[in-house]
Amino acid sequence: MQLPQGYAEPAGGREFEPADFLQSFWRTTLDVLTRPVDFFRELPRQAGYGRPIVYYATALVIYAVLTFILALLLPAASVDRLLGGGQSAQEPTVAMEILTMVLTVAFGLMGLFIGAGFIHVGVLILGRAQSPSYETTTRLTAYVAGATYTISWVPFIGWLASLYAIYLYIVAVREQYGISTGRAAAAVLVPGLFLLLVLCLCIAVVGAALIAALSGVQTSP
Repeated sequence: MQLPQGYAEPAGGREFEPADFLQSFWRTTLDVLTRPVDFFRELPRQAGYGRPIVYYATALVIYAVLTFILALLLPAASVDRLLGGGQSAQEPTVAMEILTMVLTVAFGLMGLFIGAGFIHVGVLILGRAQSPSYETTTRLTAYVAGATYTISWVPFIGWLASLYAIYLYIVAVREQYGISTGRAAAAVLVPGLFLLLVLCLCIAVVGAALIAALSGVQTSP
């Protein structure tokens, strides 16, 4: 049976293949990071969730394990130290870092589908793509996020991977849905900016409530 355009079987090794796990994992990672246009242009739009999710989960676990090791070897690079400006109240313990590692994997797996949902909303509203599919958006999200996880664990420069990921998402959406770069950028950036705005508003509301509560306690007799 002939498949519609964009629904072909993997071409040129552009899809992660679990049967050739290690070699395919690193080849896919290099393709996404260094040749994203070719990778996402040849990536089938509809080939199931399995391969990209296995790839993403593998990259996420590698990221979590490496950050766990670094947190023990280089405490200044641990999450609690970074959030506390390098002045953590206590030294990181193995138990604390194991919990952080487990939560990273758990929330990372949930975050894949949530993040894909936000991008897909952008594709539906701003992309004007033909036959947009949540499966397609989830697949490209898994490959972009997974590939950037493999480099974002590097201390102090991992944040650059987040900036590069924005470019990768735009390329992936453009190539997978055959839309312009401008529409792809809008589909990726607008939902993200909206989410950031909502988070900032929530933080502001919670902060104002805490300040008001503390002020009331201090002024009470």
